[in-house]
Amino acid sequence: MKKLFFFLFLIICSFKKDGQNYIYNFNVFLEYKGNNNSVSYMLDSKDSLYYLQISQVDKVLIGFINDKKKAKGFSYQVENFNNSLHFRYLNSQELFLEKYKKYKNNFVFDKKLIIIDSVFSNLKITVFKNKHKKNIVRQIEILLKKEDFTLTNDFINHFTHGTFVNNEIKFPENYIPKKIVIQYKYSSTENFTYDLIQFKKINTQLITK
Repeated sequence: MKKLFFFLFLIICSFKKDGQNYIYNFNVFLEYKGNNNSVSYMLDSKDSLYYLQISQVDKVLIGFINDKKKAKGFSYQVENFNNSLHFRYLNSQELFLEKYKKYKNNFVFDKKLIIIDSVFSNLKITVFKNKHKKNIVRQIEILLKKEDFTLTNDFINHFTHGTFVNNEIKFPENYIPKKIVIQYKYSSTENFTYDLIQFKKINTQLITK
């Protein structure tokens, strides 16, 4: 996804099957460049129970609001015209969040925070298969930058294939992930790297209708 400048112009159309409209507010935008693609997020810093993810599906940009509190998801087609994002509402669906509890693992973690300077820190997390700490599942390294941002397990899960779905870990306060590197020990020695290429404060509202 190319760089987007955020005076977000919202075009929302179509209708919702259950006939009920919901309002979502977003004040943070992030875009990360991965090994082969990019992904963007719109968040509400006051409510971590919902977020919008924008990614490319078959050459089309799709935005998806994931609302854990309502257990609902809302899809949008997203287009970029003259550095403005246009959202066209598509549909809604139920989110079956209970199914994730079936995949509970026994991961345990060792983490080490290295303060680089007044702005940057480096967080290293070693993920072990179980409490015996004999088998390393993956290693995660996150370059953190001081910012007015609340880093959550849910957000890091987007980049680590659900490492922290059933395993909470406390992250340092007021930092944003500037770079994330994950090495999966069980599959290959290839590193998966995500670099933050945009971080903006926005004032955007989406209405599902």
